[in-house]
Amino acid sequence: MDTPENTLPTWLRNYEAFSAHLDEELADENPHNKGLRFVNFAHALLPRVPMVSIFEDFELNDKLSHDKGVDILTAQNDAGQQLFAQSKYRIRRVDEIDAILSKFESFEAEHVAQSGYEQPALFEDPSANPPSRPVYLIVTASNLSTLMERFRKTRRSSRPFYDRLIKEDRLVLADGGELLLTLQSIYRKSFEVPSRIVLHAEGWLDVGTVHLGVISGAELIRLYDEHGDGLFFENIRSFLGLERNQDRESVNRRILKTVEELPEKMLERNNGITIRSSRVIRQNSNLILQNASIVNGCQTTMCIVQQRDNISDNLLVAVKVVESVDLWEVAHSANYQNRVRQIDLDLAKYLRPQLVQRAAARMGISVEPDSSHGVTDLIATISDTQVTYDETRALYKGIFSERPTNIFDNNYNKLLTGVLDVLYEREDAADRVFSALFVISGASRKGREAVSRIFAESENLYFQRFKKPIYSSYISLLAAGAVASTNLAERLREPNDEAMRLLGFVESVRNVIDTDVDIFIESYLTAYEILSEIGFASITEDAGDAHLSKGLYNKISTTPYETFYNTLCMRLQRARSRQQERGRNTR
Repeated sequence: MDTPENTLPTWLRNYEAFSAHLDEELADENPHNKGLRFVNFAHALLPRVPMVSIFEDFELNDKLSHDKGVDILTAQNDAGQQLFAQSKYRIRRVDEIDAILSKFESFEAEHVAQSGYEQPALFEDPSANPPSRPVYLIVTASNLSTLMERFRKTRRSSRPFYDRLIKEDRLVLADGGELLLTLQSIYRKSFEVPSRIVLHAEGWLDVGTVHLGVISGAELIRLYDEHGDGLFFENIRSFLGLERNQDRESVNRRILKTVEELPEKMLERNNGITIRSSRVIRQNSNLILQNASIVNGCQTTMCIVQQRDNISDNLLVAVKVVESVDLWEVAHSANYQNRVRQIDLDLAKYLRPQLVQRAAARMGISVEPDSSHGVTDLIATISDTQVTYDETRALYKGIFSERPTNIFDNNYNKLLTGVLDVLYEREDAADRVFSALFVISGASRKGREAVSRIFAESENLYFQRFKKPIYSSYISLLAAGAVASTNLAERLREPNDEAMRLLGFVESVRNVIDTDVDIFIESYLTAYEILSEIGFASITEDAGDAHLSKGLYNKISTTPYETFYNTLCMRLQRARSRQQERGRNTR
């Protein structure tokens, strides 16, 4: 059985690994840029750090100047206190601690002068004064325990100010160890199904393995605060946000409108939530749920959470708890009547936003755009590497469907579920597949940048469509097939053999990219040229943009993958031959 530490990504398992990961991500930056990126990371993380939870509305100093030692500040809390923080990526010497505290002391003198606050007299009780003095925070990726011990043994000029801050409980140290603990907690709340949930209702109706009840909006908010996005890890979709559709009001907007304006109508208007639990124990009006997740109702829950400060006591939500170890039977059935495409239902066991976000977080990269509220948005502030869910999904469909051209189709019958079932019997298969797909996605992004640089005029005029994830991913699949010498249109009859072949394929492409990404980029550029020729062939005097786009889609989606694949391999072979000839001629 995994220990709590082993469920974490390698880079979050201990301080040494976390520190090394940060150094690797920032290795190519100069000292100034390292500081800027770390302060953005700190700004995103600090609202979640428990030791400063009494403060809110964290904001960057608009000048981002280190002259006065304040990079991040907050609004005043209910006690009249305000937090001022200095972010410094690495602190290795006592002199640096002294310099930071000296800047804080100078800042306090200026702050006191501006605010009119007066220090208490020598023998006056400090507690009698209003608690409006600033609180200071040092945030760093370094471990400060030993360094602060050494500082306390010195007689630096900042020592009296330091001693006063400690006595008045106005100095907070958020070092690398504290940041790591916070990230570990956020990761678990984002990507681990809660092992134990206590769910309260006024009464429950028990029918076999199904338990029906009505819970309050406040109870849903409590569950989310306690367990985070992990509540939805087995849900088909993550939270879709509150954006409006172009033609009509979104479902989530309508839910929010009911929450805000007619909370007493919520029970009759909303289908409620469905929870799958491996075991249910009844304790009076509470249900104790083991390994439980909301498999339908993420949108309802998050719309209520969004309005946490204005939730009426009259707002009630129906809840169905299903006791079952068969997760996907429950999840599939609970979402069957919703507006979820069949392909998404069928794919969800292997591919859904939460799985992609978790796989990316394990690698220390982020998914963008990201609608989660967990660790991935924090990673984005420190990581140079980002992937998109749409592109990952398209690559996945193209590789694990009956034919790569199914990337353009939403026909779930073409998904190789037998192959995926075999593949996912391997404990590490999902991480290996996603890891390779993320590398391919990153190389494809470089290919797209090369396309935009080399073919800017023709692309902007004719081939804007190729920028969409579904087309760009198809070009990537052609390029990947060529560099790995693998025709994805060929399928082995035995699911076990095909599973191992496809796993070998994605890892082979990853190895090529890791060794020399330019090989993949050249293949991507050539595949782009081949598909562009299809577009040029459909241009006529009467053909407008709509005709060209429709012609491109029809021609590319109906042309067998192997036609483009074989053409690409011939072009690349000819290019290599020319290069070899030039090499011989220059000798």
